[in-house]
Amino acid sequence: MNKNLTRALYALPVLALLGYGAYVYFPAWFDGGGGGSTGRVTKNCQGSIDARYCDPSGSKCDVRVEISDCAAGPKLVPETLYVCKPNTKITWTLYPSGLATDAKFAGNGIDFKGNPEFFHPPGHPAGTNTTFDWTDKRSKRDSDPPEPYKYDVHILKKDASDCYHKDPQVVNE
Repeated sequence: MNKNLTRALYALPVLALLGYGAYVYFPAWFDGGGGGSTGRVTKNCQGSIDARYCDPSGSKCDVRVEISDCAAGPKLVPETLYVCKPNTKITWTLYPSGLATDAKFAGNGIDFKGNPEFFHPPGHPAGTNTTFDWTDKRSKRDSDPPEPYKYDVHILKKDASDCYHKDPQVVNE
């Protein structure tokens, strides 16, 4: 066999071990996140993916806002959303029913109160009567403990009077 080919075949296992060692000691090189992200998915983040709140890549998540009675208030599914990836798009969808059939999101239906961690893509409206989109930068990821962010949910009745206001959270892990 050619000497160079033999050397290359012997070198492959050594290179593989070096690559694995770099992954273990410098994981940010391998996840594209840099800045301290390990690229590993936490148990809570995997739970959001398994429950289908977030897509398998973790880059898009959905929250259901179910309301059947203004007095009882909305039910958010999930109540706490765990965000795993930088620049994750989160969509809240309102599902009115029962006594709140005509309920709709207010103009500030989902409101992070000026928190710079969350933004709307330029040129895109924040929301409609039944949906709201925000993007979570997740720039403060991998904090210990994970970083929770409170936000407001504002729902109106058909006549534009208040239906309900709730203050759930998004957690960056």
